[in-house]
Amino acid sequence: MKKSILVIEGSDDLRTGLVILLRLVGYDAIGESTPSAGLQRLLERDFDLVITDWMIGRLTAESMLVQADTAGALEGVGVLIHTGWPYIDRPASLARAVIVTKSPRSEILMETIARMLPGTLHPEFARRLFTASSAPEPTRNLPERQAEQDRPAVWSSVGVRNRIQAAK
Repeated sequence: MKKSILVIEGSDDLRTGLVILLRLVGYDAIGESTPSAGLQRLLERDFDLVITDWMIGRLTAESMLVQADTAGALEGVGVLIHTGWPYIDRPASLARAVIVTKSPRSEILMETIARMLPGTLHPEFARRLFTASSAPEPTRNLPERQAEQDRPAVWSSVGVRNRIQAAK
């Protein structure tokens, strides 16, 4: 049975991208854009892991997570706070939550998820799969493309799918 992950993220692009990546590596991932929608989803069904942004609009994830915990919806559920804030004064109510700072390096997030859900995606495989240093070399070296080549590797769903198939 696939492990289920709820992603609560206000940014449509980040939420969609993360849900696609999680599905590609074999998780059952669902995304929600607001804390209230995330809370409702948590009350409707069971999840193995909740990944949430700390600040979603003007709200923090704390109130949503405390409400879900009070309702018993977080019993046995891992909580990962994926945030752009450099430091969060962690309230006692979120003592067991894992906090990861947002980074363009998706291997950090994927390795953390693999560690939080043992028996799914091996952490070393996650690190290697999403490490930019193993990205394929550009096929064209045209001068006008140099700036584009100097940017960090961006993972497409097709590229990740091909890397998963090659690793099997």
